[in-house]
Amino acid sequence: MYKRQAKKLSLKVWGYFKDHPEIKSKDELPEKLYLKILGLYNYCPLCELFYYKDDDAVICSKCPLGGGETNCYQIDGLYYKHSQAKTNKSRQKYATLIYDKINSWNIKKVNK
Repeated sequence: MYKRQAKKLSLKVWGYFKDHPEIKSKDELPEKLYLKILGLYNYCPLCELFYYKDDDAVICSKCPLGGGETNCYQIDGLYYKHSQAKTNKSRQKYATLIYDKINSWNIKKVNK
Protein backbone atom coordinates (compact mmCIF):
# COMPACT_ATOMS: atom_id res chain seq x y z
CA MET A 1 0.00 0.00 0.00
CA TYR A 2 1.22 3.47 -0.82
CA LYS A 3 1.17 6.43 1.58
CA ARG A 4 -1.43 8.32 -0.45
CA GLN A 5 -3.74 5.29 -0.49
CA ALA A 6 -3.25 4.70 3.24
CA LYS A 7 -4.04 8.31 4.05
CA LYS A 8 -7.13 8.44 1.82
CA LEU A 9 -8.59 5.20 3.16
CA SER A 10 -7.77 6.09 6.77
CA LEU A 11 -9.56 9.40 6.36
CA LYS A 12 -12.63 7.58 5.04
CA VAL A 13 -12.63 5.21 8.01
CA TRP A 14 -12.07 7.86 10.66
CA GLY A 15 -14.36 10.33 8.93
CA TYR A 16 -17.10 7.74 9.25
CA PHE A 17 -16.30 7.18 12.94
CA LYS A 18 -16.31 10.94 13.47
CA ASP A 19 -19.67 11.38 11.77
CA HIS A 20 -21.19 8.26 13.37
CA PRO A 21 -19.96 8.08 16.97
CA GLU A 22 -22.51 5.38 17.71
CA ILE A 23 -20.22 3.02 15.77
CA LYS A 24 -17.92 1.37 18.32
CA SER A 25 -15.68 -0.84 16.21
CA LYS A 26 -14.42 -1.30 12.68
CA ASP A 27 -16.60 -4.35 12.06
CA GLU A 28 -19.64 -2.07 12.42
CA LEU A 29 -18.56 0.13 9.50
CA PRO A 30 -20.65 -0.05 6.32
CA GLU A 31 -19.85 -3.25 4.46
CA LYS A 32 -18.31 -1.49 1.44
CA LEU A 33 -15.85 0.41 3.65
CA TYR A 34 -15.18 -2.54 5.96
CA LEU A 35 -14.29 -4.77 3.00
CA LYS A 36 -11.62 -2.24 1.97
CA ILE A 37 -9.79 -2.69 5.29
CA LEU A 38 -10.62 -6.34 5.95
CA GLY A 39 -7.35 -7.83 4.68
CA LEU A 40 -5.10 -5.18 6.21
CA TYR A 41 -3.01 -5.66 9.32
CA ASN A 42 -5.16 -4.62 12.31
CA TYR A 43 -7.79 -3.62 9.72
CA CYS A 44 -5.78 -0.42 9.38
CA PRO A 45 -4.14 1.13 6.30
CA LEU A 46 -1.57 2.85 8.54
CA CYS A 47 -0.63 -0.37 10.34
CA GLU A 48 -0.37 -2.08 6.97
CA LEU A 49 2.14 0.56 5.93
CA PHE A 50 4.12 1.24 9.12
CA TYR A 51 3.80 -1.56 11.68
CA TYR A 52 6.80 -3.80 12.34
CA LYS A 53 8.48 -5.55 15.26
CA ASP A 54 12.12 -5.20 16.23
CA ASP A 55 13.38 -7.45 19.04
CA ASP A 56 9.85 -7.85 20.41
CA ALA A 57 9.30 -4.06 20.43
CA VAL A 58 6.63 -2.67 18.14
CA ILE A 59 7.92 0.23 16.08
CA CYS A 60 5.49 2.58 14.36
CA SER A 61 7.65 5.68 14.42
CA LYS A 62 6.66 7.00 10.99
CA CYS A 63 2.94 6.50 11.52
CA PRO A 64 1.04 9.76 12.02
CA LEU A 65 -0.75 8.11 14.97
CA GLY A 66 2.42 6.68 16.46
CA GLY A 67 5.51 8.68 16.99
CA GLY A 68 8.61 7.29 18.61
CA GLU A 69 7.88 4.48 21.01
CA THR A 70 4.20 5.35 21.44
CA ASN A 71 1.72 3.35 19.43
CA CYS A 72 -1.90 4.23 18.85
CA TYR A 73 -3.15 1.14 20.68
CA GLN A 74 -1.14 1.69 23.88
CA ILE A 75 -3.01 3.06 26.88
CA ASP A 76 -2.00 6.64 26.07
CA GLY A 77 -2.64 6.22 22.33
CA LEU A 78 -5.56 7.74 20.47
CA TYR A 79 -6.85 4.48 19.00
CA TYR A 80 -6.88 2.85 22.44
CA LYS A 81 -8.76 5.80 23.90
CA HIS A 82 -11.31 5.63 21.08
CA SER A 83 -11.77 1.89 21.52
CA GLN A 84 -12.30 2.28 25.27
CA ALA A 85 -14.65 5.28 25.07
CA LYS A 86 -17.99 4.68 26.76
CA THR A 87 -20.05 7.47 25.23
CA ASN A 88 -20.80 8.76 21.73
CA LYS A 89 -19.39 12.15 22.71
CA SER A 90 -16.10 10.62 23.84
CA ARG A 91 -15.85 8.37 20.75
CA GLN A 92 -16.49 11.39 18.53
CA LYS A 93 -13.79 13.37 20.33
CA TYR A 94 -11.13 10.69 19.76
CA ALA A 95 -12.28 9.93 16.21
CA THR A 96 -11.97 13.64 15.42
CA LEU A 97 -8.47 13.80 16.95
CA ILE A 98 -7.42 10.77 14.91
CA TYR A 99 -8.98 12.16 11.73
CA ASP A 100 -7.28 15.53 12.22
CA LYS A 101 -3.92 13.94 12.89
CA ILE A 102 -4.15 11.82 9.74
CA ASN A 103 -5.43 14.77 7.71
CA SER A 104 -2.47 16.92 8.75
CA TRP A 105 0.02 14.14 7.92
CA ASN A 106 2.42 15.35 5.24
CA ILE A 107 3.03 12.18 3.22
CA LYS A 108 5.94 13.78 1.36
CA LYS A 109 8.00 13.90 4.57
CA VAL A 110 7.77 10.14 5.26
CA ASN A 111 10.41 7.85 3.76
CA LYS A 112 8.74 4.59 2.83
